[in-house]
Amino acid sequence: MHDFVSRVLRPHTVYDGAQSVGEDDIHLYVLHGDSALLSHLQSCWWARLMSSTLELESSQTGGLPGGRDVQHPETVYQHYKRELLEPNISHEHSFSLLQELHASLQLHADLKKYFWKARDTLQDQMLYHFLMQRLQLFLPGSLEPQNTVYTRTEELEVAALALDILLATMQNSDCISDKMQATSCYLLQLLQFNGGSVLKELLTLLLTPPNIPRSCHNICSRLLEDFHKFGSAGWSNLPEAELIKLMAEVTNISTAILYELLLTLHKLIQNNPALQLTKLLEGVAVECHVRRGVTQLLVLLFPSATHRLKPLEAVLVCQHFFVLKCLMENVTRVQDYVQEQFEEEFRYYICWQQVNRKLPDNYAVKQLLRQLVEGVHRLACRRCTDKYYSSDMVP
Repeated sequence: MHDFVSRVLRPHTVYDGAQSVGEDDIHLYVLHGDSALLSHLQSCWWARLMSSTLELESSQTGGLPGGRDVQHPETVYQHYKRELLEPNISHEHSFSLLQELHASLQLHADLKKYFWKARDTLQDQMLYHFLMQRLQLFLPGSLEPQNTVYTRTEELEVAALALDILLATMQNSDCISDKMQATSCYLLQLLQFNGGSVLKELLTLLLTPPNIPRSCHNICSRLLEDFHKFGSAGWSNLPEAELIKLMAEVTNISTAILYELLLTLHKLIQNNPALQLTKLLEGVAVECHVRRGVTQLLVLLFPSATHRLKPLEAVLVCQHFFVLKCLMENVTRVQDYVQEQFEEEFRYYICWQQVNRKLPDNYAVKQLLRQLVEGVHRLACRRCTDKYYSSDMVP
């Protein structure tokens, strides 16, 4: 079964050098209705589609990290843990170590499982807890009495790097290899700890956008929540330009992490009803994240008609659509909010006809993206939603 799945979940290669995904019929017989097999295979397949698309980026830029093994992964992990948890560590040294850790996680896939593995029911101080402390400190707002643009920019640089590390530890953890299966197992255990409190804490943090200093709140908010303004080049020379870029980066990285978490959540829900997304997001104000996320989605899709999405951009668009679809399907107020605020944008700009023009045919995520775009489009447009539900009721 292992070799069969590994062989099937590989894109076909055509002789002109471009990769495309062929269609194979796979007959699977599930003996138990609550089996996680199909959910697991879907996650593996989606991960493969995205990694195949990203491989096109590597062919253009000279290569992406290859996920090589490190000889003593636990020793490397313990080194970073010991250094980062040093009480008197300077801000500069801590940031430098985090950069090294991020690079190591991209290069050495077998480091990931140690990141999520707790020695004693989460009593052991894990690097996950350290990163969460950094995020809880810097994402909500500055501790400085005078919250300047410069101070806030420095804080968000650390927060964005911490988020990048979290993302690196989750990516491809659902693939077939034994090492990644161990990573996925440890991740599942952690997220279910204490009735899902760890998962709820992480989801809340990711869906709560960073605060903006009062001195530049209005201009930053306008740019981050209006794709016409953000897509223009006029703000690049503003004193707040770097801060605005980091805020947008945090939105995109948070969305990529949410994508990984929501895929994982499908498996958790089967065995733990307390982990239903509706319950996990009770009391969480997700509207601001949705607004900024849709803005970033529009920025990616709105450029000139001749602009084609790069592989990295196509994967990010796919993640945005998946997260938005998940939130709209599970949280009614999110669907209501999108319909009230963005119905025209989804009707004219965010539809498959428009998105299709941005995608080369050799992108493996193209068909998956079509399913997601059409699903979100139905949910976002009132007329489409009414028509969709009406057709469902026809015998």
